[in-house]
Amino acid sequence: MTTPNVGTHAVGTHAVGTHAVGTHAVGTHAAERFPLKKHSSQESIQEISSVTNGKINLQYIAVMMQTIENRKHTWSSFLEGPLESDIIKQIIGKDGLHLKIFTTKYGLDLIWYDRASNRFLLWGPKVSLISALHALKRQINRFIIKYEQHTAAVNCLDQTMNIVRLRSDDNECDVEQPKQKKLKRN
Repeated sequence: MTTPNVGTHAVGTHAVGTHAVGTHAVGTHAAERFPLKKHSSQESIQEISSVTNGKINLQYIAVMMQTIENRKHTWSSFLEGPLESDIIKQIIGKDGLHLKIFTTKYGLDLIWYDRASNRFLLWGPKVSLISALHALKRQINRFIIKYEQHTAAVNCLDQTMNIVRLRSDDNECDVEQPKQKKLKRN
């Protein structure tokens, strides 16, 4: 086993560490930390295989395995998923399209959503992985904000409709109907 880099410590046969870089949340400049795990190519392939359980296109698997085997090490990490299933569906996209785009754009081996743990799992070269983690975290936050705004708007509309309904009900009981004038016949 190689000597772990500064800021990491060895656990079993893997070097495990945390990467910290600044993020820009409203009113704060807290460092975002992602758990990074270093794997041999064989360990990465085994882990990906056990998580995906044969649910990936065979042609893609062959290319991915070749890419991983050509590399000395592969890194993995994860992001916790939001609790709302609607947000998770939007992040993943139809047939995983959004995750496929992220995987290609950031040069990763794979991004996978694991329902059992409610985590987005990522594998790839370290620098690419860190960039993708930040981008995916921003994407998750954008969808959460959008979902919360939508939910707040729906709740506001619902309250308004209830108020209108109550006022309408009150008016029916309290308002006297205007008396109709009798028309004179000549």
